[in-house]
Amino acid sequence: MCIICECNGDYQRLRGCREINCGNCRRLTQIPYIKGLQVLYCGISPRLTRIPYIEGLQQLRCDRCPKITKIPQIDGLQELRCWNCTGLTEIPPIKGLQVLNCWNCPELTQIPRIEGLQELVSGSCLNLAYIPHIEGLQKLECKNCPEITEVPHIEGLQQLRCDRCPKITEVPHIEGLQQLRCDRCPKIIQIPHIEGLQLLDCGNCPELTEIPQIEGLQQLHCEHCSKITEIPHIEGLQMLYCENCPELTKVPQIEGLRVLYCTNCPYLVSGPPDALQQVNLQENLQRVRKRLRDIICTLQVFCEERQFPIHEFPNSLQVGTLKTLEQVFGTTAVQRCIGN
Repeated sequence: MCIICECNGDYQRLRGCREINCGNCRRLTQIPYIKGLQVLYCGISPRLTRIPYIEGLQQLRCDRCPKITKIPQIDGLQELRCWNCTGLTEIPPIKGLQVLNCWNCPELTQIPRIEGLQELVSGSCLNLAYIPHIEGLQKLECKNCPEITEVPHIEGLQQLRCDRCPKITEVPHIEGLQQLRCDRCPKIIQIPHIEGLQLLDCGNCPELTEIPQIEGLQQLHCEHCSKITEIPHIEGLQMLYCENCPELTKVPQIEGLRVLYCTNCPYLVSGPPDALQQVNLQENLQRVRKRLRDIICTLQVFCEERQFPIHEFPNSLQVGTLKTLEQVFGTTAVQRCIGN
């Protein structure tokens, strides 16, 4: 691995390098053309204004470069990560691209049609109004895109995450979809019956009145769904989270159910024994730990963006307790992360 910022402008020393990491360089203003380069990481470079066309480049990571406005069309590029590029206005249709991460690019208005794209992550694209059909796409994450009004039917899609999209009114029926996360979409009124779906997260959808009976569903989240009155009997369900559903009256007894959360459901009168108690303490602890790790990651990104020295994080942060987090970042910041 070569570090471009250590060559002090002597780019001849970089000939023959296949991988270059020049990320987090405050002085970097340009990147030279280096024949044979396959991997380039130049993220967190506030003065960098342009990415050169490098034939044969396979991976490009230029996240958090606010002055970059365009990405060159490098055919054969397999992975492009340009998240938090606040000045980026355009992404070209790069043939062969497999992974595209472009979340939090407020000037980006559309995602290009890229045949063969396998993964797309486009959260927090404030002006993104639609997602065109992308053939071959297997994973689509368009979380927190407030201007998206619809998700297209994409044949072969396996994972769809469109949570926190307030203008989406429906989810397409996509055969073969395995995971669907559409929580916090206030206009969704119905979830399609998709055979083979393994994970469904439709929590915080206040207009949703019914959960489809999808045999084989393993994990169901429908917390804070104020109009749900009952949970259907789903054979094979292993995890059920239905807390804070004020109209919920019935939870079925499902053999093999390992995790059940249904607290704060005042009208619940029918359900398995001890339905209102937390079951399987180990699973509960794992869930809490995962939530803490998510909070820590969010705070780390927050601090990196504001140039907070990561090496000054206390060791206890790696373990993570709310008390420690509050001591380091303040109660308000922690509560905000938990709320989000």
